[in-house]
Amino acid sequence: MLSGCGGGEWISTEPTGYLLRLGGATTDARLFHRLSAEGRAAADTDPAHATELLRRALAVWRGPALQDCRYGPLCAA
Repeated sequence: MLSGCGGGEWISTEPTGYLLRLGGATTDARLFHRLSAEGRAAADTDPAHATELLRRALAVWRGPALQDCRYGPLCAA
């Protein structure tokens, strides 16, 4: 089990693998989903802003998802 700077546990072992508790932190995937959802929502009312949001979302995404993972049910899905 690893602890973050504030002393709270942020990674633990679970029966199915590891559990990462991000707290206020974020991941590229979470940022991508947020920006792309905001871009889709803005498409009808503000296409220019939607385009900017979607470009920012795409800029976050680099390479194939789960690139270095080949096995297990998550990767197979």
